[in-house]
Amino acid sequence: MTMRFLLENIIDVKKFDVEKENRAYRAYCKYMDTNRHRLPRNVYKFWKETWLAGPEGASEWNLHDMLLEGIEILPPALHDHRREINIAIRFNNMAIQNAHLRLNYIHVTQYALTLEPEWAAHGSVSLHEITLSKDGEIVHEIALDFSRIYIHCKKFTYTKEILNV
Repeated sequence: MTMRFLLENIIDVKKFDVEKENRAYRAYCKYMDTNRHRLPRNVYKFWKETWLAGPEGASEWNLHDMLLEGIEILPPALHDHRREINIAIRFNNMAIQNAHLRLNYIHVTQYALTLEPEWAAHGSVSLHEITLSKDGEIVHEIALDFSRIYIHCKKFTYTKEILNV
């Protein structure tokens, strides 16, 4: 089971509790800093670049409020006997015109997509949390306005795309 800081303590509460929220944020930031050496370098860099805010303020690549543009589940090649699955998620960056953030999850071992039954949309990102599983794999959970994405994978990359229009 992975460590869960924000999604259990902030999104799922019935009553807003600012102290509980602050404790959850502090605990998560401490977890990330403490485990920085265990995280793949690009995962820690992604977290720092897309986190809600830092000492310098919010990044223009902050994942919060980006709109989900698409999810692509890439099946393994026919000749791949390992049956490796990859997932790509693309977000529209509302802070920069014609900009997108693409997240690539390689060798996915678990994933789940859930949608609130009364909604037919995903919405924008409310919160995201990236941690390590006990076996050292990457776990990324993303809470959107009306849905959730959970991905457990062996490798993660991301790219920032700015289209020249």
